[in-house]
Amino acid sequence: MFKVGEKVRYLDDVGEATIIKIIDSKTVILEDEYGLTHPHPINKLVPAERDHVPSKPAVSVPISEAPKPTPQVKISHTASHPLPELSLVFASTNTKKPESGDLDLLFCNNSKYHLLINVAAKENEEWFSLYHGEINPKSDQLIQSLRRQDVGSVSNLSVDVVFFAKAGYEYRKSISCTAKVKATRFVKSGNYQLYEGIENPAIAIPVEQERTVPVQPPAAITRKALKQVQKPTLPIHEEEIDLHLEEILGTDPMDMPDHEKFLTQMRHFERKLNHALTHRYVQITFIHGVGTGRLKEAIRQELSEYGLPFEDGPFHKYGVGATVVRLH
Repeated sequence: MFKVGEKVRYLDDVGEATIIKIIDSKTVILEDEYGLTHPHPINKLVPAERDHVPSKPAVSVPISEAPKPTPQVKISHTASHPLPELSLVFASTNTKKPESGDLDLLFCNNSKYHLLINVAAKENEEWFSLYHGEINPKSDQLIQSLRRQDVGSVSNLSVDVVFFAKAGYEYRKSISCTAKVKATRFVKSGNYQLYEGIENPAIAIPVEQERTVPVQPPAAITRKALKQVQKPTLPIHEEEIDLHLEEILGTDPMDMPDHEKFLTQMRHFERKLNHALTHRYVQITFIHGVGTGRLKEAIRQELSEYGLPFEDGPFHKYGVGATVVRLH
């Protein structure tokens, strides 16, 4: 049973909220992370703790009737795929909709060697070790359990591997590599596979030695030829995003509650910002309008948390209803 002040998560949406009032046995009043309040069915909520599994009422089956078989869950990839010799594996906790579940990050060792590994994540130009230790042959190790909204914290990983055995063995050169993980990769169900030895649908990233391309010494260039060499021009990526609902949805839904409108606009903002960051945009402009100022305030607060510089859009073009973000 829930109580006032308890943190809960949505079963039918993304995010967390706090119970501020219990109306009856079926409905509570919630306050979300943006300070908006709204009623919500109790059966669509779970406690915020990650490992909580909602209990199911027991179903009695008459003796005279045979129990009906449980329908099998169909997953797009039914065949199990072999894992690479060494890999980082993101296994979803949701077998039916893997793109909406939380994730367990594993290091899988399919080699005949014992391994000494260090897996580190980069944050604010510093590296932090997520796991370091020994992994036995033909086994895997849990590195970290991640909530869906925290996938971005491991978007840049460094992996170091040393091979050894308990008796005589063939020498193998150690591996040192980096893994770039795009958060957008985890929101598409088609990216998840079933792998041998992994119970749930997962995304596997091979751990391999990074290849280096030998640098050829430059040929002699005459002064005349040097003047003719033109520097390549780099594409400048800029984009303008309109966050008005009629631009996002194609129409302004009059019957949609205010908090849902706000969440729709914030999700669209986060998707577009993530796309701009991963594609190395130079600048992106968000048109949020004036309104109550809540959307503008939430956008700028999130940009500040990311450490991204921003400023008001040109007044002659947007008035005070736009924010320009400088990315690179």
